[in-house]
Amino acid sequence: MGKVSNLAAEVQQLAAELQTVQNDPERLDVVTQKLRTVLDELHYEIEDPPTRLAKLQYRRYFNNKPVPVNRLACNLLRHQDCHILRYLIHANVIPALKKRGRWYATTETLIAYYKYRIEKDEIARSCKRAA
Repeated sequence: MGKVSNLAAEVQQLAAELQTVQNDPERLDVVTQKLRTVLDELHYEIEDPPTRLAKLQYRRYFNNKPVPVNRLACNLLRHQDCHILRYLIHANVIPALKKRGRWYATTETLIAYYKYRIEKDEIARSCKRAA
């Protein structure tokens, strides 16, 4: 949490600096760009781990392009998860893109799937504790 508070302090400092450089267009651009970068980093730090993992994997494996669901399943998921993912997409539980009769996975597909898995695991754990 220390990094988040440091970034928040930096955002406040840049916001104050932004007020002072209103008349200098070049300096204003520099400060605005810095502020954007820090805000992006802050958003990344606050983001929940499944979302972060999904975005990282999607960027690494698929270069942020929609990919056929089968390819996503084969590259990133275990065999049984492939069937679960396809079922959830067809049941409209998880978002996916349909082009020319084929289902394509996007970052949102992967994020939703990881969140679904975590939720399912938590339910299973609470059932074991209750039993």
